[in-house]
Amino acid sequence: MNAPELRRKAAEARTLAGTARDPAIHALLLELAADLETEADSQDGDPLERRAHRRIPVEGPLVQIRRLDRPQVAFLTLADLSEGGAGLRGTLAWQVGTPVELSFLGGRTMLRGRIVRLVGRHVGVAFAAASGAALATAQLVLALSTEDSDSDHSDAQEA
Repeated sequence: MNAPELRRKAAEARTLAGTARDPAIHALLLELAADLETEADSQDGDPLERRAHRRIPVEGPLVQIRRLDRPQVAFLTLADLSEGGAGLRGTLAWQVGTPVELSFLGGRTMLRGRIVRLVGRHVGVAFAAASGAALATAQLVLALSTEDSDSDHSDAQEA
């Protein structure tokens, strides 16, 4: 399916969501619409996919995200990481522009930024320039990959 077809299907899913009586069906249709729009964006080179930094896909460690403007915390799954920000998956009812702090690896690495994108279950966070994101992100990617390989080795030893 090409990008325009994906966008038409996303619009249909949003329309159906508006008529759904079951809240779970409503939520699923909105999530489907968001996923279709994200795929369309990646196919047509939409500005949402023009990043200043290369994104590194990461296989889902849990990340604590804390609001800096009021006492609220949520836990989301890390989807990708770059020097400039992070892509997270999960449900979050905060607003674009909300200042946040992400805590990785049990609090050993923390980065501050702002929510810049909320589409379906995708949350985009841009790191603050003063947060030292380039070095911290490089260290974080190394730590996450080391943690993955350590668990792979321990799994192999247990087998």
